[in-house]
Amino acid sequence: YATRRTKDAFRQHMSESDSSKIQELLERGNKELQMLKRQTVVSQFFQLDRLVVEGGKTGKQTGSRNDIVRQTEHGWD
Repeated sequence: YATRRTKDAFRQHMSESDSSKIQELLERGNKELQMLKRQTVVSQFFQLDRLVVEGGKTGKQTGSRNDIVRQTEHGWD
């Protein structure tokens, strides 16, 4: 979604020649990039194991924090 939206915005403003408008668009793009980075960090906090039907990985609980160590893929290829 973010990639498509970014490409669409660049195409829409490709012929822009006003330097103040270009600067405004760059600032807006940087704000959206920072927002996407924050969303990525937050979503990584709540990342759950995939279901078997989603083609997740199997493994056993090992490690210092009882994390599941992934070993093999299973499910549809």
